[in-house]
Amino acid sequence: MERKSQEFRPNIILADAIYTGLSALVRLAQKRKNGRTNEFYNQIVKNWSEVQRKSKSINLEDSYNSFVVQDKEPVLRRLYLQMLWYSTQPYGNKEFKRVYNWRDGTVGPLNALLNIAGAALRDILVPRYPFPDSE
Repeated sequence: MERKSQEFRPNIILADAIYTGLSALVRLAQKRKNGRTNEFYNQIVKNWSEVQRKSKSINLEDSYNSFVVQDKEPVLRRLYLQMLWYSTQPYGNKEFKRVYNWRDGTVGPLNALLNIAGAALRDILVPRYPFPDSE
């Protein structure tokens, strides 16, 4: 029995990874939804359904591009971050802007937590998935 070799297409792999991450973001948004964040959730669902509709209409024999998913990724992430600011407001959050370091402004507790989480992810992922050396 011969095994079929699969063609390596990085664009499909990248698009699938982004699509999977964004579907997780939509599920997280659904669990975080409340009266303050309902408008953001509705916008997330509207954009997500557009991504699903466009990605289903692509024929796999055609040149599959990841632009369908990549176009909406920053929009969905920004909406989820807005949802995070408003959903943590009852717990004392007064931040409504992402601040990465002290030179950009005061780093509040939620921004500090997001910075720590990003640094921890980088520490784990960079050794495991290094970028190739530049030529």
